Amino acid sequence: LDLEGLKDCAGTLVAMLEISKLLDGRNDTATLTDIAQDVDLNPEVVRLFERSFDAAGQLSVRQYPQLDVLRKEIQQIEASVTKTMDSLVKDTSISSTLQDKFYTIRENRFVLPVAVTNKNKLNGIVHGMSGSGSTVYIEPQQVIDLNNRLRLAQGELKAEEQRIRSALSQKLGSQARQIRLATKAVVEMDCAFARENLGVTMTATRPTVGEDNEVVLTKARHPVLVLRGVKPVANSVQLTAERPALVISVPPPPASRPHPPHTARPCRAARPALRVLAFSRTPLLWKHGAAPLMYTPPPSRQPQTRRVTTQEER
Repeated sequence: LDLEGLKDCAGTLVAMLEISKLLDGRNDTATLTDIAQDVDLNPEVVRLFERSFDAAGQLSVRQYPQLDVLRKEIQQIEASVTKTMDSLVKDTSISSTLQDKFYTIRENRFVLPVAVTNKNKLNGIVHGMSGSGSTVYIEPQQVIDLNNRLRLAQGELKAEEQRIRSALSQKLGSQARQIRLATKAVVEMDCAFARENLGVTMTATRPTVGEDNEVVLTKARHPVLVLRGVKPVANSVQLTAERPALVISVPPPPASRPHPPHTARPCRAARPALRVLAFSRTPLLWKHGAAPLMYTPPPSRQPQTRRVTTQEER
């Protein structure tokens, strides 16, 4: 994995482990605690990933001291190169050959912009020309050795970072099964929080689920209309063994798809532990497998056809 991907994995692992510790042994969140049992991550692996990155999201020099050595070496060489280049630009014998009074970088090498007419007046290596052809970019002889050392140090740093990324990726792969189960668990918990927040937003009521074959809804409202900001007409419904069916008659819909019964929506919502849009004075009782609702879809609109008389028929 690249550095960005490993950093994201580190943040996710730390968060999942903290959630697991937070819910461990709690009795007031039985459902979430039960889901959190699948978050079984190796704490040593999580701590390794947590220590591997600093606050800026880079590989930590505290965890990997060799990176600090290489980075400081690169900084020292760069300081020597820039000091030398500054002195060359200020040197009157060299500045007179330059197209502009500055130095730049070409192909990761420090170079001077020399006027094409003066290209033979400065010793060094050519690293290209400008688009107009009026400037030649020359690496002065005085910084060739420093540039070489800089490129070597940069290569060593890149190789060390690659080695660390490979080791972290392999460690992550060894925990693939545990991470997959933990991710599934925290997604399930996230959905549970989303359901709860949705219920609070709609001022919904937590239903009471029982074994009796009854559905009792007091002043139920359509959730889609509530989310759209429409104030729907509330309806109270009670279905029992004596009154086991409810027939809903609605106008034909604009499309061929029939409207689902409003009463079925709260019953479906109760199954995944969603709140329902009804008052809590009377409970919603739902027996799994029971279907006390009967819905007769309205007749679909048949498109009107018009026969056209041809010229021969006329």
